[in-house]
Parts: sequence; C-alpha cells; structure tokens
Amino acid sequence: MKTSLKIVYTIASILSLLVIFTFRSVPQGRLWKKYSVLYVAASASEESVRKALFDNGVEEYACYTNQYIPLALKENSPEASLLRLSAKDSYLTKRQAFFFDKSQSYKLYYAPAEYKAQLEKTAAALNQNKINSGIDSNSSYPFLIPLFVLIFSVILFAFAKNKFVYAIGSFYSVCFALCNPFYPVAASLIIVLLFFFVMSNLWKRQGVFELVRQSRIFLVLFAVVLLNIICSSLLTAVLFIFFVGGVFSALCIYSEIERIQKSRLPFQSLFILPAKRIDYFSNKAFLILPVSVLAVFMFLMVSLVTTRTSAGSKLSKITLPGKSGVLSPELPQFDGYYKWNWKIQTAPYVSLNSSEGKDSSDVKPSQKVEFPYYEESEHRIEVKTRSFVFDEAFCNNSYNQIDSLYGNSVERILKSEGRDSTFGYVSLNSYSMSTLSIIMILICFFILLFIYICSIIKKDSRGRGK
Repeated sequence: MKTSLKIVYTIASILSLLVIFTFRSVPQGRLWKKYSVLYVAASASEESVRKALFDNGVEEYACYTNQYIPLALKENSPEASLLRLSAKDSYLTKRQAFFFDKSQSYKLYYAPAEYKAQLEKTAAALNQNKINSGIDSNSSYPFLIPLFVLIFSVILFAFAKNKFVYAIGSFYSVCFALCNPFYPVAASLIIVLLFFFVMSNLWKRQGVFELVRQSRIFLVLFAVVLLNIICSSLLTAVLFIFFVGGVFSALCIYSEIERIQKSRLPFQSLFILPAKRIDYFSNKAFLILPVSVLAVFMFLMVSLVTTRTSAGSKLSKITLPGKSGVLSPELPQFDGYYKWNWKIQTAPYVSLNSSEGKDSSDVKPSQKVEFPYYEESEHRIEVKTRSFVFDEAFCNNSYNQIDSLYGNSVERILKSEGRDSTFGYVSLNSYSMSTLSIIMILICFFILLFIYICSIIKKDSRGRGK
C-alpha cells in the first residue's frame, strides 16, 4: 500500500469518529439551545409565579407580561407614532402564542440555560403549593440503548475467531450507538455487529469480498439496515456513511499492518477453503443467531412499551413551542417579523387609502415604497427620492436589529436558534417513536428469525445426510 493511501485511511478513520461525535443526534429534553422553559398552569396567578421565580434566584426571564413591542426605533419617531394603526396586526397576535402551550393550558417562562437548576427549584416550589408546573429539560440520556449494544458486542467478541477485526467494527458500532441512542438504530447495529462477526470468521479467506457483494442475504440485510437508519433521521443516515467509511479505513490499515507482520515470517499459512465454501451461519455463528434474534426482539418490546407508556404520560400531552422542521400556523416565523418590521417602517409614507393590505402578512417580496424628501445642496433645495424595498438586504438588517430590542423579547429567543430555524409545537416526550420506526424494527426481527430458521433446517438436513 502506498504511503499516501496509508495517510488517507488513517485520517479517514479518525475523522469519521470526530464527525460522529461532533454531529451526534442525542435526544434532549431542552427545546431551546440557550434557554430552559418553565411551564405553569394557566390558572396560576402571575404574582405567585413571579414570587416563586424571585425566591429561587431566577433574575432574568421572558414571559407574556414582560413583553414590549419589538421595535428598534425611537419613541418620538413617525413610525412609532403610527404604530397604533398596527396594534391588531397578525404578527403581534401570533407572537403571544410563544408564551403558551398548544392547548393554552400552561403559561411559559423562558430563562437562560444557566438558570436550569433555579427553574427546577421554582417548579418544585410551585408544585408544593398545588400549582401544576415543570420544566422542559428533565429527561435524561437513554444509557440503556448503547449499554445493550455494548453487551451484545462483548458476547460476540467472545466467539469471534479474528478478534481484532471484530473489535474494530464493534468499537465503531458502540461509538455510533452512543451518539445515536435510538431503538431503530440499535436494532440496525445488532445486524451490523452480526455482519462484523461473520467477516471476522471469514477474514483473509479467498473471495470474501466477492461473497459479500454477491450474497443475497447480505444485500437484504444491508438494505434493511440502511432503510432503518434513514427512517430514524436524515442526520443519522449521513453519520452512518461516515461510520461505514471509518470502519473500512480502519480495516484497510489493519490489513496493511497484518501484511507487514506476515512478510517478516519465514512461513506464511493460508486457508485451504475459500470463503464461498464456508457456511458462515454454522458452528459458533449458529449459536450467535438466536442471541441476535433475542436482542432485536427485546428492542422491539422495549420500544413498544416505551412508546405506549409515553403516549399515556402527561409529558406526551404537553406540546410547547420550539425549533421544529414542521411549521405550526399558530406560531410566527422570522419571515413574519421581517414583514411586520417593514410595514411599521413604511407606514408613515403610505396613504391610508392605499389599496395595499393593512396587515403585515400581505407584504410581498420585492414590494417597494418610495417617497420624496428635500435636501439643501449648494444653496438650492433639491427633491430626492428614498425607497424601501422588502428584499434580502432589508431582512438581514431586521434580523441584526433583534439584539437591540428592548427587554427580554421573544425574538431574541428565536434568534438564539439561528436564522434558518423554523418553529412549531414539540412534545416534551423526546422518546416517542413513529409507526414506521416500529415497523422497521419488526422487519429486522423477522429477517433475523428467517435466517435462523433456515440455518436450523440446513443443519438438520446435513445431519440426516450423515
């Protein structure tokens, strides 16, 4: 192997792990990156909640009652003077929805993430006073999933022939489970670990890669694993590509090290039988198959129980505003803020009899407002024209002005998630599974069960032949 390839494989094997850990997809209870949310029963008096927050050291928070008009202009400006004309604008009405849950049963209080401990004490104090409350970041990391993958990998390690080859694959698999602790991913990793186990038993046999490429069983298993990973999330699927690349690179490095070591020996042993003559689901692999089937079955049962329990829990019924790929029509987005800001800034220069819509939602891209103004130049008064255009430049300026808004505005909370963020209602239950994910785990289970049954039949037929 060329030195350049060795360097590339070494970098790729390390880089893949760095990418997997850096962009890990770990379920979190917190809905916002830099804020924790306290939810309190809507019937609770504002004074009692404010007192509980103060008594427990929460000095900075945003709620419905401490919001101001999100306008970065002087109070005596013409725009601010005409603001009353937009008092019932749809953006200002929708903006209030960020301070209530979807069912309007709870009021929401946003505090910087460093106040999480104080918010927990506040929620406990309110609950003691029989005021139903809680925070959004009480869920813990699901250690059970990566731990189960680790236990299964150790069991297979004990039976693997080439333990170093298997150890490479199992190490990457456990790392992937740590960074993506989801039941569908774990079920896929059971199949992946079984594949590494078989490969460790066929390592260095002639035609092993042709066997993998031509085997229908491996192709089906790979397709199921890939679909299962994709169903988990697009990010997990991208990380899985790095996972495959990292394992491949690490195995190439090990193969080169093994080749160098064998070249120094006076005698080199070779396997007599090629890979295609080996029954890779016999002997020790036959004992591992029922363990694999049982492992996926346990993941299936736990996921079903967890999903059913979560569906009936109080947390699953509470949906709070948060960053989401699914937009909710009840919540305004950044685009709504830009349009409202444009409407306010152009209000003094638009005729009250204008045919244009009175609501900011009526603003269209590239919409323009022009008005004359007078400027003295060389002892002459010249008439010039100023233009407002609702374009990308205006939106950028409006986004940058959010930091200068007065008070703890909700726009600052939205900006903490990034400009490209979209917002919707998110369940407090982080571990609810979709029906598609459960179906994919079922497919994994039945495919492994089918392989196990076929191995039993094949073994019995060989026994009768003898």
